[in-house]
Amino acid sequence: MKLLFMGTAAAEGWPALFCQCKHCESARKIGGKNVRARAGIKIGDKYLLDFSPDVFHFAMKYNFSFGDIQHLFITHAHNDHCQVEQLAYRVPPFAHLNDAQQKLVIHGNAQVMNKIKAVFSDTLLEKLNIVLDTLQPFKSFTAGELEVTAIAAKHGTTDPLNYVFKYKDRVTLIAFDTGWYNDETWEYLKKQKFDLVILDCTMQNLDLKMGMKACGHLGINTGLEVIAELKKFNTVREGSTRYIVTHFSHNGGMMYHELEAQLAPHDVIVAYDGMTVEI
Repeated sequence: MKLLFMGTAAAEGWPALFCQCKHCESARKIGGKNVRARAGIKIGDKYLLDFSPDVFHFAMKYNFSFGDIQHLFITHAHNDHCQVEQLAYRVPPFAHLNDAQQKLVIHGNAQVMNKIKAVFSDTLLEKLNIVLDTLQPFKSFTAGELEVTAIAAKHGTTDPLNYVFKYKDRVTLIAFDTGWYNDETWEYLKKQKFDLVILDCTMQNLDLKMGMKACGHLGINTGLEVIAELKKFNTVREGSTRYIVTHFSHNGGMMYHELEAQLAPHDVIVAYDGMTVEI
């Protein structure tokens, strides 16, 4: 199953919409892998992680219809990950689905559900054929071909979730919009065996200035600490587990080639918009 990094930036995108800082100007000038939309990951043909303001751009750039998506997993209620108003375009006259009975199940925490319900009445959700699934951390469930477990992340007051996906015998951790995990999450992670680990790298080298494990995001140093912790507890497969970082803020200021130069010696891959991996 293919995993597509549709967007790899933090909330403001990169270059940020209004920004004239040197980091955004460099991204505009250099282009290529330095131009990043808001974060979102497509898993196979039917599954989506997060629903950013850039989803229309994703559909055009990667040539697919969101009508094919059957399960949407939301990390938290912040607007760059949960732009719910766009769900209104799922019905006629805005959309004509090949299968009018095709449900969209949205999985997320109570804050995500409350945000959706503040926009859509129960009657309208039924018309949109959207089913809401409120998740509790560490309780596994099945979504199509995937076995899924939401885990408690650390990101302000949003009670965020990260996700562990199991497809056949392959296990993937997707962990952005989180800082250092709490003890309960570490206890869960210690019992797993991961083939692919995708980590937040919002802060890049700024995590050194802000202090280790101090905020609701990771950077290069803290991300490497997470990897070291996973290795210490034998939760990865030596020599075969892949590590990828994503979700970059322009405030971190590192161009793609700078990130790659710093992380390649640690066998960590730097994600870019449009990158695909097999899971």
